[in-house]
Amino acid sequence: MPTQILPLVLLIGGEICFGATFSITRLAMDEGIPFFAYTFWSSFGALILLFPVIVLRRNFPVLSRQHLWFYGASGIFGLALPYTMLAVVAPHIPPATLSLVITLAPILTYAIAIILKMDRIHWIRMVGIAAGVGGVFCVLLPKTSLPDPSAWVWMLVALTVPFSFAAMAILAARLRPISAGSYDSAFGLLAVATLVLVPIMAATGQLWIFTGPMSDGDWALIVYMIINAGFYVLLYEIIRLAGPVFFSSGNFVATLAGVVWAILIFGEIPSYWIWIALALLTLGLFLVNRTNVKPVTVKP
Repeated sequence: MPTQILPLVLLIGGEICFGATFSITRLAMDEGIPFFAYTFWSSFGALILLFPVIVLRRNFPVLSRQHLWFYGASGIFGLALPYTMLAVVAPHIPPATLSLVITLAPILTYAIAIILKMDRIHWIRMVGIAAGVGGVFCVLLPKTSLPDPSAWVWMLVALTVPFSFAAMAILAARLRPISAGSYDSAFGLLAVATLVLVPIMAATGQLWIFTGPMSDGDWALIVYMIINAGFYVLLYEIIRLAGPVFFSSGNFVATLAGVVWAILIFGEIPSYWIWIALALLTLGLFLVNRTNVKPVTVKP
């Protein structure tokens, strides 16, 4: 397969699977799986699935100080925090609406990069940020965009998810060692997330294990494990092949996929405000990720 096509194929396939996680999480939460336990098992299960691949490839994570900082930042901001918050808000927000939130991640990444002087101000990208903010207001303000008027509070909580992903992108760009590969980086991320979630799960009394017979929520969690095991490898591999800007453009695919999955699984019919928000967020994502604008390179 030509090298310029491979990243695109990986991106589309990975983001279609990732878009399903919003509905999958909703299924698991509706079945009563505690949210900290859900995030722990999605991380630990993916870690177990990835372990034999790491052994066969002899691609074990490096335990230098630089690598550990990189794994730690990636594990906390790339999985433990955002997926816990995703599980917390999932019972209160329709999956199709929740999938829109992820689209803000690259927009927020650019905004944070400007604040940290990692990138220049470009007016085209600033228009993109404005479009993204407008999309969020289309979800938060109209009474018809959410099933429950009080759900706007949960939408504000959900904004921690793209903020967390944006923080991961910034920290990973500054901390990622040159020698860090895709498989060992994904394994290190999952290992840190798992270790962080164990004491939290225990302290909150959310210890939970699989017990038969298997429910829809249990199967949803297993599917989530499989998606996580592959998605984080793809994340680092796509960034290696095509760069972080190209990878961030996949949020559009994930958002569309999230809306479609919600319609297929839950029969959701989003309000017209949600479709307007999707259009604005798509425009914002396109403008912010214009590849003809070169950012300022800042060494860690």
